[in-house]
Amino acid sequence: MTQRLIIYIDESWPAAASAPWVLLDEHNRIVQEGHSEPAHWPVVPHCELVLGGAQCSAFETRIPKAARREQERLLRYALETQLLQDVDAQHLAVTHQRADGAGLEAGVLVISRARLRTVLARLAEVGRVPLRAVTELQAVPDAGARWTLALGPTGSGILRIDATHAFVTDAGALAEILAHALLQARASGAEPEAVEVRRAPTAPGSIEPAALARAVAGLRIEAGAAYRWWETPAASADLLHGEFAPSQRGSAGRQALRRPLILVAVSVAVFVAVNLAFVLWQRHELDGIEARMRRLFVTAVPDTPAIAPALQLRRHLDEARSQHGELREDDLLALLSAYTEIGGSAAPASVRTFDYEAGQLKLTLGAAATGGIAGLENRFASLGYAVRSTGGAAPSLTLSRKNQR
Repeated sequence: MTQRLIIYIDESWPAAASAPWVLLDEHNRIVQEGHSEPAHWPVVPHCELVLGGAQCSAFETRIPKAARREQERLLRYALETQLLQDVDAQHLAVTHQRADGAGLEAGVLVISRARLRTVLARLAEVGRVPLRAVTELQAVPDAGARWTLALGPTGSGILRIDATHAFVTDAGALAEILAHALLQARASGAEPEAVEVRRAPTAPGSIEPAALARAVAGLRIEAGAAYRWWETPAASADLLHGEFAPSQRGSAGRQALRRPLILVAVSVAVFVAVNLAFVLWQRHELDGIEARMRRLFVTAVPDTPAIAPALQLRRHLDEARSQHGELREDDLLALLSAYTEIGGSAAPASVRTFDYEAGQLKLTLGAAATGGIAGLENRFASLGYAVRSTGGAAPSLTLSRKNQR
């Protein structure tokens, strides 16, 4: 996602087809903004809505603690007496919950199903299917000990009195609404320090803080920063859930994962290809060594079938050595030399007696060699010797060359 189109839809749309919009980049900076009909909106894949005016209402109610799948049914039951219209014709979105004894205090946004369906159907007709929709009630920032009066781009007003309470105000009765809210706040000991008026860049200029302050006695009213209606918090409740959840949201998620998955797949393919090439190269080298061994075997031992060339060549070499008066690998001196080299500097002193017969050397060792005899046995076995050992007070080691005879 590189750019987002955010459209402000008030209660007069689509009868009045023109609507404010902003186009943001990946750093939430404004690329373009305007107030036009759908044909002139920028064409980008990611579209969001801010529903302004009195299309949504915010309520707080209390419900028993229950499983999540049961909460909407309990909310509808709890809101039934607070709504003027049939609760089953309304779409609900939970904004927050907090535990309250055995129950839950829940904040709920309510919008007519028919109204939301109309907005989405019209947007689909003009090729602007939103991936997210929030209400302007969530866009007005909380100012702590102050109230915030936000004047939207088409003239609607939102009064936020704390982090969880905001409601739509009528511009024609704004002074009366503020006076009534102030009276209630004083009664509960929550009188604000001031009211901060924030105006959208394109908001009608019919409401001035100074004039409003004169109309509401005892309430300080000040001009605040510009009202950026498109900057709704990321944690704002999304109205597009349940029956209104967009199918494109799943596609967008898959598109976001597509590039990393392709990178992983390419990496795995390269890894497999490199390892396969290495295995094939090793097999080629091994085949070359075996072919060379067979050629040497045929040269050295003609008219002899090659069954185990390495072993047969070693036997042939031993026979040639014997014919020329040299030591065979299984001769007494060769085996004693091997024991001295493999056993280390302490090997000669460890031998008490030895016995040699038919290519086998049996060594009787001192008692001090008992602890290292297992290591000796493993080293001899790894070098192609047949070896047997015994422990006890007089440990012994019997050596011979494997398959020498």
